[in-house]
Amino acid sequence: MHARSAWVVGGRTVPDEEVDEEHAAFYAEHPLVVETGMRKYADLLTAWGWEE
Repeated sequence: MHARSAWVVGGRTVPDEEVDEEHAAFYAEHPLVVETGMRKYADLLTAWGWEE
């Protein structure tokens, strides 16, 4: 398995920082996605040491 060398969207190379900003904006606009994921993976997150 190889790590990706860059994000490419529509043929354009996108910097990691831009991808991070877009992800943060999506989650800010759709908090239910985060809440659902936290519930669905609660056991795994706890096993990994996640604490609220």
